[in-house]
Amino acid sequence: MVNFHKFNYSKEHFNLIKSIDDIAQSDPWKKWRSPKMMSHFMSILPAKANYQVELIEKDDQIIGYGETYVDPWAYDENRLDATIILPFSQDYYEVGKLALERQLQQAKQSGKTKVRGWQHECRTWAKPLYLELGFTETLVEYFSQIDLTKFYAKNHNDTLDKFNNTGYEIFSLPELQSKEPDWERKLFELWKGIEQDVPTDIELNIDFDIWKREVLSEWSLLNHFYIATDKNIWMALTSYERSDIDHQRAGTNLTGVLPNYRRKSVCTALKVHALNKLKEAGYQATFTGNEENNPMFQINLMLGFKKVGESFGCQLEI
Repeated sequence: MVNFHKFNYSKEHFNLIKSIDDIAQSDPWKKWRSPKMMSHFMSILPAKANYQVELIEKDDQIIGYGETYVDPWAYDENRLDATIILPFSQDYYEVGKLALERQLQQAKQSGKTKVRGWQHECRTWAKPLYLELGFTETLVEYFSQIDLTKFYAKNHNDTLDKFNNTGYEIFSLPELQSKEPDWERKLFELWKGIEQDVPTDIELNIDFDIWKREVLSEWSLLNHFYIATDKNIWMALTSYERSDIDHQRAGTNLTGVLPNYRRKSVCTALKVHALNKLKEAGYQATFTGNEENNPMFQINLMLGFKKVGESFGCQLEI
């Protein structure tokens, strides 16, 4: 018997989500989100996102959960974004099917015309299920991680020398904050310029206030936001975030360069600089995600990242 229970935002339910994540999340996200972190990111979602969580119970045991909302970074009132977190085994195919059919029914009842799902490849039940129900794969993302104890900036001196010869400079965000009274807006414009160039299967329309609540939160390592500048132009960024469970790793938030500054080794030099700073700060590893055709994935492999996981996005017109 499978039942669904509305998430009630209690301490008990947050702890249930964490216990599911500890088992059913894939690398590199396993044991990353604390209840406090979950609560924060749920709380900053705007009302129009209509964020909903349902716990999935089978044979009197909570084994997973489903999430539905409309991504506020790419708001489309006609789309429902949805995912299901269950253990990896093919044994969960039928449970996943009940949960996904429930999400599709929710989408229809709320007048949506399309559903966007995303899943990790290690959940062996997931891709066959989504394809069976008519979804089309629209995006593939690779996750990779680097062991910083084995990273040495000196091995990339040629890249750093090439960057230094351009006259460009690299600053940490705190160094630039004192020089730029409107640094938040300037960082936002750089972020938007980079995000618009990242391969995705949805159309971004980023709102400043939503961006600020998420990116400038206590979970971001603002002292490990590094920005490359061309005089007073902020033109490249690499940024990192933390977990209050895993203190040895940093997660990558966004890395990229504006189109006019491509193919000048800017991103590579910026990453080398940032990885070295993270290592000096005591982090032992950092991870990131890249769409399969994003050049950043190849840059990361060249720097020593190793692929540790894969996810896919898919969409269905209803």
